[in-house]
Amino acid sequence: MYRPPMLDFLNKVLFKKNKAPTRRDVLAALLTQTETEPVSLDREECYLLSNILKLHYVTADDVKVPRVEIKAVSRDVTLEELAAAVAKTPYTRFLVYGQDIDDIRGFIRVKDIYQFLDKAKPFSLKAITRKILFISPSRSVLHLLMQMKASQIPLAVVVDELGGVDGLVTYGDIVRAIVGDIDDVSLDDTMPSLVKTEEKVFEADARLPIETLMETFSLTLTAEQEDDDIETLGGLIVSLLGRVPDRFEIVTHPQGLTFEILEVNPRRVLKVRIRDTR
Repeated sequence: MYRPPMLDFLNKVLFKKNKAPTRRDVLAALLTQTETEPVSLDREECYLLSNILKLHYVTADDVKVPRVEIKAVSRDVTLEELAAAVAKTPYTRFLVYGQDIDDIRGFIRVKDIYQFLDKAKPFSLKAITRKILFISPSRSVLHLLMQMKASQIPLAVVVDELGGVDGLVTYGDIVRAIVGDIDDVSLDDTMPSLVKTEEKVFEADARLPIETLMETFSLTLTAEQEDDDIETLGGLIVSLLGRVPDRFEIVTHPQGLTFEILEVNPRRVLKVRIRDTR
């Protein structure tokens, strides 16, 4: 009688400890089988299902945006100050704090500000501040995903054992853990560019290898930067600031360069204008 090789594979993986397999075990085994015994799932489906299974072990601490990268405004901010902050960043939501960043009161959506711009309606930050979730670093992202869905709140502040803000998790962060970050995949095969636009002025892809930058501008890394294992121009800029910069922010390098941030997203620098001031 013919015995499909897949049965031997499943028996080996699932019953090696003489325990009845769960549905999770069966699915995980199917997704890790060899290419010689394919299932009726394409590569993309296997990738997504594998990532979903891995979420069982992922916590808020694994996917959080660090505290230093959180964008927040004071509950006492004026409309003009808020509009200026919005213009400088690509964020669509801002946290609102009371006394300091450890006193988070909620969050606002950028599109809710538009109703005040014509000055016909008095500005009220409190009126557009929405509730936010508070979670521990060990919170399972699967449980958090269900909590976000049930509460319709897409942001959660990660707090440490002393009540201080440790980071932020968004609905999008969890989705990225499943499908991956589009910025991690180059849409073409071109190398990161460094283009001279005028005398001592260049425009560069932030993915430019740090070795290329150092050779072109005769730069050296500090011992601390070498310990940080910096690999790209964008990584160097974040290291200099200790955070992801805002769009159009100017970052000064101590060896005579300035970096103007031309494009940025909430997680990384994308494009930079370099000026050699030496």
